[in-house]
Amino acid sequence: MRLYPYIAPVVLAPLSFWLWRGDLTAWLVPILWAYIVPAIGTNVLKVWEFDTRLRLGRFRPHHGFVFGSATSMLAWLVHLWANHVWAYALVIGICNIAYDIVALRAGILRVYNQPWAEGRGATAIAMDYAPWFFGGFGAVYGAGIVFKEPWWLTLVVALVLPTAAYMLQSRLRRGHWGTRPIPNQCRTGFSPSGRAEARPTLVPETLNWLILVLSAAAIAALLWLASHGFALLAAIAFAFVNNVPFALMHEAVHGVAAATPRRNTILGFLASCMFPTSFSLQRVAHLGHHARNRTDSDLYDYYLPTQSKVVRNIWLYAGNLLGLYWFLIPLSNALYLVATPLYRSRVFIERVAPALGFGPHVREIAGLSPLRVWIEIASAFGYQALLWWGLGLEWKGWLLAHWLFAMHWSALQYVDHAWSERDVAGGAWNLRVFAPVRWLALNYHFHRVHHADPSIPWTRLSGPTDASFWQIYLSLWRHGVQPAPPMGAPANRALFAR
Repeated sequence: MRLYPYIAPVVLAPLSFWLWRGDLTAWLVPILWAYIVPAIGTNVLKVWEFDTRLRLGRFRPHHGFVFGSATSMLAWLVHLWANHVWAYALVIGICNIAYDIVALRAGILRVYNQPWAEGRGATAIAMDYAPWFFGGFGAVYGAGIVFKEPWWLTLVVALVLPTAAYMLQSRLRRGHWGTRPIPNQCRTGFSPSGRAEARPTLVPETLNWLILVLSAAAIAALLWLASHGFALLAAIAFAFVNNVPFALMHEAVHGVAAATPRRNTILGFLASCMFPTSFSLQRVAHLGHHARNRTDSDLYDYYLPTQSKVVRNIWLYAGNLLGLYWFLIPLSNALYLVATPLYRSRVFIERVAPALGFGPHVREIAGLSPLRVWIEIASAFGYQALLWWGLGLEWKGWLLAHWLFAMHWSALQYVDHAWSERDVAGGAWNLRVFAPVRWLALNYHFHRVHHADPSIPWTRLSGPTDASFWQIYLSLWRHGVQPAPPMGAPANRALFAR
């Protein structure tokens, strides 16, 4: 039997009490906190598990005395060095984060949180909770020492504030409070109980609704600015911010925007009004893209032997690089709205649409319920008209903003595929791009990961990048369309490699 877990409190607790000369805020608070928080996490919530290799599992009273006494002695050194709140938060936070990373790697600590469920490493697991609990505790504890607050008040605030902050950010980021063990979503992993479980999709629904509301407000503000004296700056910002509702609509298309199908459809419909388009139309068209990706009917960077290189270049430069691709969407929606029978006619489906390069998409869209699509398009156009009227928009600023957005959006739709392998699931890239731009697109640039598994929500999209956005974007301008290799051909990196 190992005796040091029981001997250590006998030595450390009196030593820390003597160093602080009996100051209960400095001595008692970390001991109580170090027992209460981990004890609840392991013994009640089952989110943490200690000393798994020693089969101890539960958090025992002497553990709190060991960790708490060590923390109080660490704080005593900080007190001698710099008696400031930030110093306590920084030192206590960093030391405890480092300890948990080492403990996780060694297997003497397990934390069944979201990063663990995703199969990520010890650092990602620790950074999910440790900065909030340990950094937050260090700040509150340091404030209690610096301002000489009563020990009981410092303890209550240290228990409540960091925990509440962690739960709130978890709810916003991942759609759950982070206070229950997360089932393992790795296909080869196991749950805390040791039983293999299904891989659920954890949708950050609350965060998605919040982003939808904030993006609607931001888009309205930028359109107003574009029409009232700040045209260029507002239009540039709009080109990126307007990607947010499209990205949310894209999440809804794949059923991962909200936790229930009904709320998912509602969120997707509201986001589609901001694009603007019919949500049902967009869903059919985009899922068709996933089914036909990199096939002969879904190529923009290559031309087939039966196609004109000149015509294909016109579509590439005008459509994907100069923004016509986006403008065709509201125009085709308008055609459906005012001439539904024409859009669904055999002539349009079999002759006009294939000549424009949208044959399979139009054929599938024509099979939708006309009334539902018509209502969605009318709602989207009605929302845009309401924005125009309510904000007093001016056509030059509006057009500039939407043209810059059209160039950005239209290019992105194929830069993330251009020159990739001719494979339905693997024909895409993970693009390297300025992080805030990727955030506004809800990680859309991790497109290869998305095509490999479209059920992954945007908050879990990550992976090594293949190339920068600008490398491939400029290569399209430089090379234009190229002769199409056969289906199954590998990626042609030589066209964009430096």
